[in-house]
Amino acid sequence: MADRFPTAAELRNLLVTLLAGATNQPEEHWEPLVGPLERRPLASRPATNWALKSAKGAHSEPIAQAVRIVRDEHPYVIWQ
Repeated sequence: MADRFPTAAELRNLLVTLLAGATNQPEEHWEPLVGPLERRPLASRPATNWALKSAKGAHSEPIAQAVRIVRDEHPYVIWQ
């Protein structure tokens, strides 16, 4: 992914992998908790073209932290 923009599916998988590696929970735990990526228009948010549907409950903060980390490295995704 380093030489190109990731796809939305690749980015979502990266979020799940990051969460699993940073916690004691396997990827299977995080998979249903990480919502789908949403397309954002560059006209309103030029710094990034994606967002993640909000997580609720106890998992919202770790997911939000993972999103911040991943967005710093991958602000844009390819929509297929």
